Amino acid sequence: MRVYFFRGMFLAVLLGGLSSCVKEVDLGTQDQTPDLLVFHGYWHADSSLKVELGKVASITSPEITVNDAEIFVNINNGTPEKMLPLGNGEYELPNLRIQPNNLVNLNFKYGSTSINKSLRVPSNIVIQGVDTFHSVVGFIGKTPTFRVHFKDSAYNKNTYVLNLWEKRRFYERDDQGLKVDSVDREFKVAIEGNELPFLRNRFNEYTTKEILFDDLVFNGLENAFEFYMSAPDLNKSGKLLSRRIVIENIDKELFDFWNLRNAHLWQQNSITQIPTVVKGNLEGCLGVWGLLNSDQWIIDYQ
Repeated sequence: MRVYFFRGMFLAVLLGGLSSCVKEVDLGTQDQTPDLLVFHGYWHADSSLKVELGKVASITSPEITVNDAEIFVNINNGTPEKMLPLGNGEYELPNLRIQPNNLVNLNFKYGSTSINKSLRVPSNIVIQGVDTFHSVVGFIGKTPTFRVHFKDSAYNKNTYVLNLWEKRRFYERDDQGLKVDSVDREFKVAIEGNELPFLRNRFNEYTTKEILFDDLVFNGLENAFEFYMSAPDLNKSGKLLSRRIVIENIDKELFDFWNLRNAHLWQQNSITQIPTVVKGNLEGCLGVWGLLNSDQWIIDYQ
């Protein structure tokens, strides 16, 4: 009993000594949230032009939207048209359409922030065909593989994003195992590829759900690129309805932003790397403004 008594006395003295060395640190209550706008606009050819605009808010504050900015757009140095505020930080220009290779100018002002920037719409892209088969890949095994045929435009230097979507039907069953209801879900699946344009972009190591590449080694030529599903099919319990291959031709600034964003998200989950700083393309703002064109090919399994 005396042994435990002395141990208890020693622990009490130790804790008392430690507590006497502790000081309260005043962290202060000053708000460190920067006063910056956040701008997001991804404009697709032949689609309505939309923008989301807000301000940086602290993690404990509600979302801050901006509804009284002046945003003007003109195409090929034509007459500027003003975007209409819809509320909740959203703006739209429903009657104006951009086309491949148009020069688009964005001009907006809010408070002391004024931005004037121009981008060119990427060239049109057409998927000419898709071959499907299975291949054996190391560390993966037998996996669905796709050979995509498309013609690259020689008019511009092009930068692409490739992804694969899968639609499946999931059934709800009663206690007897009979189907009583169903729901269709579409989701992006993990893909990889060993083509030279894919390997040239080192940022592809930071993402599994898309492949980003440029046309430096094949500009203006017709090409067929192979890629394959790189992860076990976690949704195979559902009935496979279709697979949808999408290639987006995006402007170079959006391409660079997407690469940095993928690296940042991956490095956030790493204990050995500091997350890459993600920079937008609008001076004095967070977020990004980008232009794109796309085509898709649907493989029906029904």
